[in-house]
Amino acid sequence: MQITFIFSMIFAVIISVFALANASPVTISLIFESFELSQAVVILISAVFGAVVVFLLNLVSKAKSIMKNKSLLKQIKELENQLTNCQSQLEDANEQVVEEDEIVPENNETVI
Repeated sequence: MQITFIFSMIFAVIISVFALANASPVTISLIFESFELSQAVVILISAVFGAVVVFLLNLVSKAKSIMKNKSLLKQIKELENQLTNCQSQLEDANEQVVEEDEIVPENNETVI
């Protein structure tokens, strides 16, 4: 996480230097109106807008991951319950086998 922050800060500095080096005024034409702004402002606004878009896309991705994690945790609990049930059934079956072994005569004589 810190490496991402460091790269983000380096990228922000590079964009800022680039924007300040290109500070000449430019005309921005929208559908109904035109604006004259510094090219540095246009570059910075574009960078901020791009960062917001990336943040929102990352937010959606994280939300999907959280939902997937919850689903997997629920599945883990269900499987642990199944494992516990199977272990108790195995213990019961082992107890029945031990009880049946105690009933069988030891000298293997046939009883008529």
